[in-house]
Amino acid sequence: TVYLALTVVEFGLLWWAGMSPFDSICHTFATVATGGFGTRADSVTSFSPVIQWILIVFMFMAGVNFVMLYNAMRGRAGVMFRNTEVRLYIAITLAVATLCAVVLAWDGIPEGGVEPLARDSVFTTVTLMTSTGFVNNDYNTWPALLRLALLVVMFIGACAGSTGGGSKVLRLIVAAKAGVREVRRLLRPSAVFVLKVGKRPLDERLISHTIGYYVLYFGCLIACTVVLLVMGLSIDTSFSAILSCLSNIGPGFGDVGPASNYAFISEPGKVLLMMCMLLGRLEFYSVVVLFLPLAWRR
Repeated sequence: TVYLALTVVEFGLLWWAGMSPFDSICHTFATVATGGFGTRADSVTSFSPVIQWILIVFMFMAGVNFVMLYNAMRGRAGVMFRNTEVRLYIAITLAVATLCAVVLAWDGIPEGGVEPLARDSVFTTVTLMTSTGFVNNDYNTWPALLRLALLVVMFIGACAGSTGGGSKVLRLIVAAKAGVREVRRLLRPSAVFVLKVGKRPLDERLISHTIGYYVLYFGCLIACTVVLLVMGLSIDTSFSAILSCLSNIGPGFGDVGPASNYAFISEPGKVLLMMCMLLGRLEFYSVVVLFLPLAWRR
């Protein structure tokens, strides 16, 4: 119901804003699914500012837990905004978009005024955090601080229960709380600390699952980056390409930035990237378990 509602409303708004029906339905499907494929070689750069703002809104909503969106549709928006994960998702998006806007403004306001600068900052932050992968500017030319911030949101990703990729905001919350608990245990070894997200206690198996996920994620990220480096790619290209594929985003930095693509990478490199896309989309465990001898025993 939520998915269909988002699709119908976005299609109508894009058509109203000047897109052809064909472009509207293609970009609607690519937005709600956070897929990012467009009908033009420049992605959405040549579309009007109104269309780009519409895409921003629906990319952002596609990155929210659909259970929370369902509550909002039923008139219980307070439930959504009280949710810890949604609140952190909003906070990270606003913080990074604001940082981008401030740093870019420091170098000078563009001829079009504040609106294009704000739109580029918000659009780039949302498209990378939700793993959609649309492009409306060449953020590869932005200052190093902003590229680092964008790498962070590429890793974090969207909310659990959304169509977005990445490691998910919920896992970040669980891992952070687990880290704080270990520090508190050093100070009070005999105390019992129960981790909660909101008011819900976390099962210890979920905490272990989350830690194991990050071990697999970073291990794969480092190992695959080294493989691409051996193949002759630069460090920024190698690292961002693997991170982008694990988070199912699309564009990265360096030679795989928003103004380029992956066509130049060798066949073995593309096979490696395909494996990373599968691992990231299936969240490691369901793929890794296939290669364990225990899974094949009767």
